[in-house]
Amino acid sequence: MGRKEIIIYALFSINALWHINNNYTNFKLILTAFLLLFFTFWHEFILFFLPYFLILHLLHYGILKNQLKFKIKLGLIYFIPILVSTLIIYIFGTEIN
Repeated sequence: MGRKEIIIYALFSINALWHINNNYTNFKLILTAFLLLFFTFWHEFILFFLPYFLILHLLHYGILKNQLKFKIKLGLIYFIPILVSTLIIYIFGTEIN
């Protein structure tokens, strides 16, 4: 495990702590989405770590609650920054080697 993975694990741990303490606000959701966007440019491991953020989000709000469709749409906020950064890299990126 390298230094880049430690930062990703720290972001996930802080996100989990916010969920556990029921201290998850819209600002923290947007902050997490922005950091996911930033870290995707920095390290591609975010693409493989995204399901953990989504599972944490679904477990926090409960899978069997009536508002699940709304929470799934809210959970897409985790996916959109990674998709945007991947498209930017694909469109404007050049060959590395």
